[in-house]
This record gives sequence, C-alpha cells and structure tokens, in this order.
Amino acid sequence: MGDPRTTVMIRNVPNMFTTGHNLGYAFVNLTNPTATWKLCVAINGRRLDPLGSRKICEITFARIQVEVVVVLIIILS
Repeated sequence: MGDPRTTVMIRNVPNMFTTGHNLGYAFVNLTNPTATWKLCVAINGRRLDPLGSRKICEITFARIQVEVVVVLIIILS
C-alpha cells in the first residue's frame, strides 16, 4: 500500500454505469493512496453488473497521474 498514485483506469465497465457513450472504461482520481487501495480491493477482478454481464473489472494505474497533468497545465498556461 506504499504506492503514492491515486489515478486509476477501470476497464470492463458494464453498460449500466455509463451515460450513452460506452467506452467500457473509466478514469477515476481518488483522494489518497489508501482510498485507491480500498477501491482496488473492493472491485478489481469482480463483476459489477447485477444484471448478469460477464465483464470482470480490471483496475490499473493510469500512465499519467492527475497531479502531473495539473502541473503541466499550470506551467504551459
């Protein structure tokens, strides 16, 4: 749990959790590394769809963390 990253990509998001433009994935920025770890424990490798989708959630760290993006926007503006 010592990893400082807080932005993750959730793959295989069921259709019922999307708003019309289903890409099957979502980026989520959590507030701290502990929250990130808890999310991973709670849903990674599990099915989220109670209606029977076979999609199994897969959580990976995002290649670019939100904090890095914010710093770059500030520097470039």
